[in-house]
Parts: sequence; C-alpha cells; structure tokens
Amino acid sequence: MKKYYLLLLVTLPIVLLGKSQVGQSEMKFVKLNSVPKPNGPAKLVISDIYFIDAVGSENKSLDANETALLNFNIENKGIGDAFSVKVLIQDSSKLKGISYGNVINIGTLLAGKKTNIVIPVMGSSELVSANANFLINVVEGNGFNADPFSVTFNTNELKRSVLSIDDTYFVNKDNEDTVLNKDKLMQLKLLMHNKGQGDAKNISVEFYTPPNIFNFSSDKIQINELKSDQTTEIKFEFYANNKFEGNQIPIKVKFFENFNKLVLEELKVANISNDKSSITKLNIQTVNDQTASNFTNFSLLPDVDKDIPQSNTNFPNRFALIIGNEDYSSFQTSVSKEVNVDFAKNDAKIFKVYCEKTLGIPTDNITLLYNATYGNMMQSIDKMKKLLKVSEGKMELFFFYAGHGLPDEASKEAYLIPVDISGSNIKNGIKLQDIYNSFSENESAGITMFIDACFSGGARNKEYVANRGVKVVPRSDFLNGNIVSFTASSGNQTSSSYSDKKHGLFTYFLLKAIQETKGDLTYKKLWDYLKSKVPFESLKVNNKEQEPQINIGDKAKLNWENRKFIN
Repeated sequence: MKKYYLLLLVTLPIVLLGKSQVGQSEMKFVKLNSVPKPNGPAKLVISDIYFIDAVGSENKSLDANETALLNFNIENKGIGDAFSVKVLIQDSSKLKGISYGNVINIGTLLAGKKTNIVIPVMGSSELVSANANFLINVVEGNGFNADPFSVTFNTNELKRSVLSIDDTYFVNKDNEDTVLNKDKLMQLKLLMHNKGQGDAKNISVEFYTPPNIFNFSSDKIQINELKSDQTTEIKFEFYANNKFEGNQIPIKVKFFENFNKLVLEELKVANISNDKSSITKLNIQTVNDQTASNFTNFSLLPDVDKDIPQSNTNFPNRFALIIGNEDYSSFQTSVSKEVNVDFAKNDAKIFKVYCEKTLGIPTDNITLLYNATYGNMMQSIDKMKKLLKVSEGKMELFFFYAGHGLPDEASKEAYLIPVDISGSNIKNGIKLQDIYNSFSENESAGITMFIDACFSGGARNKEYVANRGVKVVPRSDFLNGNIVSFTASSGNQTSSSYSDKKHGLFTYFLLKAIQETKGDLTYKKLWDYLKSKVPFESLKVNNKEQEPQINIGDKAKLNWENRKFIN
C-alpha cells in the first residue's frame, strides 16, 4: 500500500521546533495514517436526529438507572467515497452520572449510501437533574467532515421510594374486635404506603416478638414491588401462651428494601383487654435524604370507622337493638355466598360504637346481633317491647337493621329476613309493620329506626330470590306512636353497598352525618343530609337510583324535626 505524506505549512496548527534545531525557512513533514486518496469529493449530511427514551418511559428524558439512545443518519451525498469516517461525541455539560462511548468508527461510506448511528447514553444512580448537551462531530479522513451538531435533553435524578405505615391496628382474628384477649388468636394489620416517586422493589417485612409470643403466620413477608403511591395491607397473626405475663405485647417490625437494606423500623404495642390497642412508633429510616412526596395517607379502616366522636353525656334510659345479617349462605345450604349482604356485619358493629361513644347509650343497654336467626330476632324484639312497657314512657329506643328485606308479592308488605329464613318463604320472616306495632304499643320517649335494607326484592349484591320477576313497590305503612323510621331506599329500588367504605351506602352517610356533627344535629338536618347524599352517591358510585325514605308515627309528627341525638 502506498504511503502518503502531507506537507504542512506554518499557517496550519503544527508543532514548531526550536530555532537551534531548524531554520525559520525549514518545513516539517508529518506522517499520516493510511487513508485512500479520494476519488472525488465526499459530502456527509446528517439527518433524522432523534432522542429515543428508554423502553417503558415516556418522559423524553434520561432518567437515573436508564439507557436512552441518540439516533441519527449519515448520508454521503457527494460523488466520491468517504474514508475513515468517525463519530466523535462530547458531553459539553460534563454531568455527573452520565456515560457514553466517545468514538464510533464507521470506516468507509460509499457515495450515495446512508448509515444509521445509534449512541447509547446511560444514566447511573448518581445522575443529577439538569440539561445535558452533546456535541457531535462526524469527521472524514480526507477532511470532508459533516457539519457538527448538538443534541440537548433533560436528565432526571433517581426517583427513590419512601416507605411509610399509613395505618395500623390490632384485632382479635375471629371477630375483628379491637378489644384484645390473650386466649384468642390476634392479628396485627399494617397498611404500607410508598410515598416516594420511585418504585420500591424486593421488600422484606420481618416481625420480632417477645418470649412466649408465637407467630401463627410467617414472621417474614416478601413483596416484589410497591409502585409509587401504591399501598399494600400486611397481616401478622400471633398468640400468647400461658407463661406470658403483662397486658402489653410489643412487636417490632423491620422493613428491608433491595433484599437487605433497612429502610423502616417500627414498634407496635398491643394492649390486652383495653378499649383499643396502642400503636407506638420506634424509629424511621429512609433510603436516603429524599423526602416523601405529597401523597394522601391511606387507611385500613373507612373514615367513619375512626375518629368517632366521644360524648360526655350518658343517657341511662336509652337502649339500642342492633342487627347485622350478612351471612345467609352458612345457615342455608340452598343459597350461595353471592346472596350474602356485603358489609352488614360492619354496619352493625360500627353503629354500636357510635351508640356507645356519641349517642351516650350505656353498653349494658345495647343488644348487638350478628347473623341473627328468626329466634334470635324475635327474642330481642320481644325484650325491647317488654322494657318499653315497664319503663313508663321514659325509655328511648334505637333500632338498627342491616340485611335482607323482601316484600310479599300479594300483600306488598315488607319483611325483615333472618339468616335462617329462605327467600322463597317470606312470610316466615318478620313483618316490619309488626315491629312498628310492638314498639308503639306503649308510651316512650321516642323510637328511632334505621333500616338499611330494601323491600322490592333486590339486594346489595345478588337478589335473595333467584330469577325474581318484576320488583315490587312495597306498601307504605301507617305508623302509630312516637316513631321515626329512616329506610335506605324507596319504591322498587335496591339498597346498595359502598364498597370503598366497607358499609352499606345508607349506613355510611348515616354514620358520616353523626361523625361530622359529633351527634349535635336534629332529625330534620339528618334527613336533609341523607336525601341529598345517598341519591347522588348511589348514581355516582353504583350507577343505581337509591332514594332514602322517612316514615313518621302519628305522635311524632309535631316534634320529629327538632328531635336530636344529643339533647
């Protein structure tokens, strides 16, 4: 192969030797790399310059721990071939945490030909948020260089996860009661929330208990991923043996990310046989100094199940009968779980707490029935009837029912359905009018009834009687006595659930009205609230019409509007 030499004049950037070695008129010969002689002028043209984001990313930026691509075409539009073509890349911004190849060797690009260039640009975990500017030169061995160009794009620092515990509570496993007993299986529930902008990966949750406390479930839970602003519920079941002493059970919980990096540590303390468990935070460590994003805290419990107002007033003459009929399938082999009444048990459970804390009803005056049979319901109704009789008009009664209701298709009379009564034998249920009559036979300080059931033949989820025909509009009962009855729906409508709140829709807004006012509201204000909220939210959440109904006894018509929960 021929060797080529180029004579460089002093007007070009060369290295000058000292005067002692050469005269001013001497010239320097420089040996070049072997580059073929051009067979005509090459003309390199750059086109179709693109910044290509990483797969799955759409922010058109280079993120930390991500690889993006700089893409462009080089075309030789000259009449001669281009030799020793190279792409020289320089990050003029000199950002930390960014890496790329400095040189791409292309070699020969024949006249009229085009080639595609792809430059991977990688961001490490140390990448900072800024603007990157890449200066790109395409040079040719005989000097037929392309016009230089630059590409500017945004870079984003690492989005880190920030794990936190939004909500915690202890319950007895068998009945979800928050009053704990050592002789029962207990459960710790945690709601973990990723409040960082980045996803948390490979999370490990470990539980540590004191001596004589044993885990019933695993003491180590693995979670593959928790995305930004995502939550997950964690459950840990445990029990105490007979050697355990004391009324507090401390449980340490450690959270690790990326298999072994401790990011959060908390201490939860369960108080035994107290009104509620104690929750104590020991320490919090985050992955780095990045603060949590402004995300809303989530809760394991619906909002009406927490922060229940505490009244200082006690009403010794107030009584309550509360029934939550949810599980019909366990009492009747002919029906499926689909006909169970979602959240009816929780409706009754939380209404009882409001009765105790807000309405001032002594606990001993409250009868709470879960999944009540015909016998259970009739015994309790008869007991309240007898108490009203002997109270000489001083007793005030609150009656709450959540469960199935059905109409008699012939008489259109409404029935409450115990869990052991088939929907095809409606008349074996309890006629609502009979309950009204029982309670109004004697004088009272007031009877208030809340019925979260419908009497059209519908249900919260699946109809209790399969393939039922046209829904029935139940008959409006005439009420004697000092009774005000609020029912969840009207006519042939269905009483719906509110799944996000874990309650019946009617019950949720009943509790919400009491919670927001701390019980200081009249029945008229309650009724205005219910008839405003329930229809709107039913259409919005369930796409169903549901309008609550009120029925007022003849002796309550003059004063029901001013009647109050807290006198």
